[in-house]
Amino acid sequence: MALRVKAEVIAVVIVFAIAVAQGIYSPASSKNAAVSTLRHSLSPLSKLVKSHAWRAYLSLPVIILYNNLRVALANILLGFTVLTPLAIAWFNGYIIGSVATYGNNTLRNVILMVPHGVVELTAILYSAALGLRVGVEGVKKLLRRKSNLLGEFKYALSQFRYVFLLLVIAALIESYVTPLIYLIYKLLTGA
Repeated sequence: MALRVKAEVIAVVIVFAIAVAQGIYSPASSKNAAVSTLRHSLSPLSKLVKSHAWRAYLSLPVIILYNNLRVALANILLGFTVLTPLAIAWFNGYIIGSVATYGNNTLRNVILMVPHGVVELTAILYSAALGLRVGVEGVKKLLRRKSNLLGEFKYALSQFRYVFLLLVIAALIESYVTPLIYLIYKLLTGA
């Protein structure tokens, strides 16, 4: 089966890659702002972990999954705007580029992002491509050109099961594997 959203995947990946580069090469003040934004968005999660450690351990993947599902659904449901999926891809790329090169420990930052990030980003970028496809069909319809808007929207929703599965896997990796990797990293480096 050929990938139906090939052009959209390429467009989303290009936007994402440009944003990663922008994040990597951004000045320290911009990286500080990006990390601050990320910390702010994670603060409710941090409070939960500090107050109820064992419950947090069990609920962490659910919270991460919920957050990522909101983004993936926004990609598809707001795809008709065309800009939303591209903006989400850009924002994720910029944050990743900024966080990866934040501080003096790029290797540690990358090691902690890669295991779950590969799976999570595949899902997020695929949902962005699906949403972008819906948006392109919406623009065609507005321009009174031949369009399959409803068909593409149904297709995007049918593909959401794969996005969901990838996000479940990513949430489990981020919750249970990433902390182990961090502990191993600390043991090996003495950091």
